[in-house]
Amino acid sequence: MKIIPFLIVIAAGIAGLYFNRPSEEGINPILGNESYEVTFGTEVPSDLSEKERIQIHLSYVEQLLLEKNVKHLSKELQKNRKAAISLLNTYWRNGEFPSNYDYPDQRKPCFRDKNNQICVVGYLVQQTGYEDLVASIESTENYATIYEMTNPELVKWVEQSGLTLKECAMIQPTYGAPIYYDENFVPTGYAISSSALSGVSLSSSLISLSNLKTPQKNGWIVPTIGMASGLGQITLGAINYNRQYIDPWNWGGYVNKRNQNLSMFNIAFGTFSTAFNTYALIQQIRGKKTRSDLSWNVFGYQSPNKDITVGFNLVKRF
Repeated sequence: MKIIPFLIVIAAGIAGLYFNRPSEEGINPILGNESYEVTFGTEVPSDLSEKERIQIHLSYVEQLLLEKNVKHLSKELQKNRKAAISLLNTYWRNGEFPSNYDYPDQRKPCFRDKNNQICVVGYLVQQTGYEDLVASIESTENYATIYEMTNPELVKWVEQSGLTLKECAMIQPTYGAPIYYDENFVPTGYAISSSALSGVSLSSSLISLSNLKTPQKNGWIVPTIGMASGLGQITLGAINYNRQYIDPWNWGGYVNKRNQNLSMFNIAFGTFSTAFNTYALIQQIRGKKTRSDLSWNVFGYQSPNKDITVGFNLVKRF
């Protein structure tokens, strides 16, 4: 009785944090999220769009490639390297990237997706005249990292590109599953947290209501739980009311209607639970019965001219 409701509240909060936490997977197997963290001095925010995240990474790697001393390379390889970096710049500025359709629960490289969107390394290979190599990799190792690919023709391409194998691996991003606009979408964690807190608020309010007339031993426990769950609902609703969800096909995000409706319910019901259980707690602390000496009634009667009249009486016993 004393412990279980508190455990439910704690579990609800943990569920909300777990299901709504930002992805911990890096944008690149070698650099991780270094591109964003070095550029902005902070961790990757959960509301950063997929498009912007990839562009930040590729722009960062471009700078690393430009800053590297390559005087040891032949003039031909330096020329090829310069051309590859120029293609890289064109690619990330264009902002058309593939999506990971087959591994929705993890970030993966994707050489070319079903919509014919090609990855950056695939683009470099394609634009230098090796479309057949792109098609071969797409059919056999489409979701492999550069280091995992076994096609010998790719090794030859890297050798003549002016780039190293490690640099190609640094360029290659990972991609998340596509997210489509859905105004009815509610995150699983938010739904579970809201349901759990609503259940605790409702249960504690009903128990507090039944205990109003008779002070209970340790009667402060249930109202306190109701107040805590109510405040939790208010907080949860306020945090999620204008929360944005990312649509990778657009720049930025959107706010869900159903998510806002759930937030309004959490705020309203949480306010009721907090207020009512605060009142119940005060009554329990005072050790008084509710005002059984006060009664009221609403009644109706017919007047002599046959009009229906509604009456109200209030009785106070001293």
